[in-house]
Amino acid sequence: MIGAKNTLDTVLVKAPHRRETYSESELEDFAKCADPVTGPMHFMDNFFYIQHPTRGKMLYHPFEYQKRLINNYHQNRFSISLMPR
Repeated sequence: MIGAKNTLDTVLVKAPHRRETYSESELEDFAKCADPVTGPMHFMDNFFYIQHPTRGKMLYHPFEYQKRLINNYHQNRFSISLMPR
């Protein structure tokens, strides 16, 4: 049986009531990501990665139509996209 200390939860999830310290640049990035207008795109441009079959981990750069979809989803709570996969 695998104990809780051997799971990814201990690495990826902060323990409750534990204090963290952040650098000034990390706080600036957090503020930019939390911005209600430009936050989602800032997050995607700087922290969103995809797994490419041959190149491995790559920073995601959306196409223009994907940027419009992301902005539409962010600005409109109820959105339906009739698009094939």
